Amino acid sequence: MKKLLFIVSFLFAVNLYCQNVQWSDESKLTENILNSMYGTSGSYLGEVGNVDFYVFAQKVPSFFDFPEIVCSFIKVKDNKVIQSSKFTKEYMFIDVDIIDKKIGILYYEEKSYDTISLLVDYYSLTTFELEKTRTIFSFISDDHIPNFVAYAASPDQGTKTILTQEINSETEESELFIHVFDNNFYEKYYKSTPINFKKKQYLGKIQVFNNGPILFDIKSTHDVSYNPVFNDAIFYMVDESGLKQISLTDQSITNPSQIPKYDDIGYINIDKFQYKVVTSYNMCFRIFNLDFKNNFISEPIVQSSNNGTWKIDNILSLSNGNHVFCFANRTIEINTQFLKARTNSNKSLQMICLDPNSDEIVYQTTLNRYHNVVEGSKSPFGNLKNIPFYTTKDDEVIVIYNTEPDLKKYIAVNGSDKVAVSEFDSKEVITIFAKIDNLGFVRKKTILDSKDDKDKFIGVFSHLDKNENIIVSKVKKRKMTFGIITP
Repeated sequence: MKKLLFIVSFLFAVNLYCQNVQWSDESKLTENILNSMYGTSGSYLGEVGNVDFYVFAQKVPSFFDFPEIVCSFIKVKDNKVIQSSKFTKEYMFIDVDIIDKKIGILYYEEKSYDTISLLVDYYSLTTFELEKTRTIFSFISDDHIPNFVAYAASPDQGTKTILTQEINSETEESELFIHVFDNNFYEKYYKSTPINFKKKQYLGKIQVFNNGPILFDIKSTHDVSYNPVFNDAIFYMVDESGLKQISLTDQSITNPSQIPKYDDIGYINIDKFQYKVVTSYNMCFRIFNLDFKNNFISEPIVQSSNNGTWKIDNILSLSNGNHVFCFANRTIEINTQFLKARTNSNKSLQMICLDPNSDEIVYQTTLNRYHNVVEGSKSPFGNLKNIPFYTTKDDEVIVIYNTEPDLKKYIAVNGSDKVAVSEFDSKEVITIFAKIDNLGFVRKKTILDSKDDKDKFIGVFSHLDKNENIIVSKVKKRKMTFGIITP
């Protein structure tokens, strides 16, 4: 048996070792997409007619913390850039996607002191020129909570939702409105609930499921500090039939105060009205069940972690029915000396694999990492360099990420991440291809080294092609190169 296990492990290691990137020829871009400290991000938009489309977004320098964004579009065929655009006009940016066979930028404008309009600008896929503008809807905002607009979309982009704090025209009261749209931003329905964020309530995460409902959470506190401790959390489920909610303080949980203390939250749909929830906070991950039919929250499963600010990067479903929660330890510090520059310290990654039938933790695996990025604002959909790419192959997890090569100065003796944050971008960076098997064993390989290759891996542009190969990219100034990995 030991010999067999050794042979299997050896073959797995050899297979991973042979997985190289087949890089295409270098292509030129119109804009330098790494030449800004004010926040750079991007996204893969999708494929139309065997042509892939990408968007690069850049924060406009500003003393204000508004999402003023300019975009550049990139067209790729056979893993080579065939066209890229100059920057668009400035947007109070919400999202960008392919809509009605055009690139649509969703944004909002202040039409008057209290009126907010949400609009879509449509750009041609052929010329990248602006063709038309469409107003989605307008609303009267609460002057105590100006410009409150929150957005989320389902993984397949088929369902989109916009949450607004607006004045109900019938009651003249401030309420939270949940507007639900199809993939082309035509409204399907809306719901409202008398939530008023003036009363120390905070919107958590919005999660939209494919062809399903919308979940979000509202946290409340009596604490007015910068980092408040929450004394309650209310979970909401919205669909065409109405709105359901579960308040944590209404539950008979042994210690319910432990659940509201979370940095991030994610949901898995188990059955109609039933969801599995994972939260992260400091030294703990918690997993519990939400049952909207029976108005019930289960006792949480508590899993220890290293100290840090853990964000949920992804939730993956494996072929064996298990789910993998992908966490990233991210610290954000504000440096007021450089126009409110944000220092994003991206530390270790953790994967927790859960068997949803037995609620057993199959494995908990840590990928040590450190990658520092300084930028002027939070990016709209993930920084170009610090967001890993996650995918699955059968019952294995694949992670591609950037890290500094020497981690000794960032990893403490007990394996936890050190708190120290640099005021500068990580200079020497390597890109790691990691595979985690169904038992949590990890095999890693360096696929890019900035010491030898000045290009930087761009995680947010990575995606799977129609053959399930992984498409990756790297950028150097105005030059971009795409590659393919067969997992």
